[in-house]
Amino acid sequence: MSKYTFEFLVLLVLLVGFMPLLAASKDRPAEAQPKAIVDHTGMLTILVNPQLELLAVIQYLSGSKMVFQDGTYADAIEAWFGEYKNHPIVQRLRDMEECGFAYDLPVSSFLRFEDLSFSRTHLRWEPSSETMNLHRLEYVTQAGTMDEFYDMLGQFALETDFAGFFASQRPYLQKKVEDAVNAFSQYPDMIAHMTEWYGYSHASYNLVISPLVEGGYGPALMDDEGGIHAYCVVNIDCSKFTDKELRELSSWLFHEFSHSYVNPLVDQYWSLFESAEKLYQIIQDKMYHAYSSWWVVVAEHLVRVNAHRLSELYFHNENAGVLQSEVDSGFLFIQAAYEAILQYEEEHKQKGRNYAEYFPSIAHYFMDKTEISEEEIARLMAFTGPMNSVYSGDVLIIYPDPDRVSGVKEYIMPTVNWMVKNKEGWEAVSDQDALDMDLSNKALCLYGAWGTNLILEKFKQDLPFEIYPDRIVADKIYEGTQLRIALCLPNPLNNRLGMCIYTAQSIEAMKDANAIFHGPEDWYVSDSDLNVLGSGSFKNKDERWSF
Repeated sequence: MSKYTFEFLVLLVLLVGFMPLLAASKDRPAEAQPKAIVDHTGMLTILVNPQLELLAVIQYLSGSKMVFQDGTYADAIEAWFGEYKNHPIVQRLRDMEECGFAYDLPVSSFLRFEDLSFSRTHLRWEPSSETMNLHRLEYVTQAGTMDEFYDMLGQFALETDFAGFFASQRPYLQKKVEDAVNAFSQYPDMIAHMTEWYGYSHASYNLVISPLVEGGYGPALMDDEGGIHAYCVVNIDCSKFTDKELRELSSWLFHEFSHSYVNPLVDQYWSLFESAEKLYQIIQDKMYHAYSSWWVVVAEHLVRVNAHRLSELYFHNENAGVLQSEVDSGFLFIQAAYEAILQYEEEHKQKGRNYAEYFPSIAHYFMDKTEISEEEIARLMAFTGPMNSVYSGDVLIIYPDPDRVSGVKEYIMPTVNWMVKNKEGWEAVSDQDALDMDLSNKALCLYGAWGTNLILEKFKQDLPFEIYPDRIVADKIYEGTQLRIALCLPNPLNNRLGMCIYTAQSIEAMKDANAIFHGPEDWYVSDSDLNVLGSGSFKNKDERWSF
């Protein structure tokens, strides 16, 4: 090799690391069974798994809500696989998703396999119902047997040359792994901190990057010797992370890995929790998450409080506000769980007891706090925010009648129509029609400029803010002429249900009024340039909500 050839190759390698996602090309040579992209930092393994990327491809083709449907990586999938949207495996996955094959279950199922053959003789480890919840697969067999499904997967991978696609994206995926390794190398003892807190370690801790995945999952696998391999499956781009965002992601890792500790113990000691199952309906009505049973709610309480505590100790931050936000999101017993783990920490420090050994005491303490009166139940059932919790179910959008209010068609209806189209279970009516409707059994979204929406005017005296032509008075005075406010309150006709309000100083200022990032808090003041000027949570939620 000449000097110039070598220098050219070095330059090419350097360029690849900084190039955007390569366009998929079916002319690229590929491995018959592509290998995972793997690297390490401390006790953390960071990887991209080919089997999960095949899952993402099929979910994308099916239009699944489990994955993002846009972005550069999605464009590459579209270019390579777009012609297969009517393939039998795509319809099969749709049918299975309708039967419950969603969220963590497909991820857990695909991680079991060593390669894209999906052969039952190539299982990485045998499944454990405790760690993987694979017993839930019985609910999806209405769509056909799982063996048949796995056979179809292997055939689809060969037919579409998925290995070639994975090879074409390897530089892009490799860069994601490298960026994550560089980011998490700032916290090399993070996993050690977690294992010391629990008092024992698992066989491995794996951060799996999947560029289309929606949300995050914490499955676990059990090897032949009984060792647990914990996973956090998430979509991240660490090249752009600030220190604050990296800390938040580290807390996310604490959360997902905690499932591998908590879930088997909830299974083992379920008899201690099941007597309070009547509380599930209370909590379910307040939650905007996909938590389908009392078992899941109990486990999620304990996982969340453990993750909060691990983050609190590791980053020396405060949890008070975080715990209250969890209560507002429906985790009503999070404070009791927090008090229980403080007692565990003392036992761990003084007597060396680990989390598993102390868990029955945590369960008893948690359950003692679930003994509540009918009056307390009524209070807990009341809507407490945040805005995201209004979006969890069916919502009725009420907008000003376009025949009565000029500018509605131009500045309001595009957004209203978009919300109805993109939010399942949402419908929209004019304020004139809403006057004749029973609004006490619906979550509401009141949309319109100040003084233009008849239903908003009807509830005006109960609102904690004021709007004037030159200012909005909320937690403070916001001066300007193109200001908007978005917030949530209880439905005045039924305090168990929520109500969103999007309003502004003028009809023109309503354009894209919901385009700001919002949802985790109760209220947001913004301007027409999509700048959030103020946000936060209301207080006095037992009485008249106030800033």
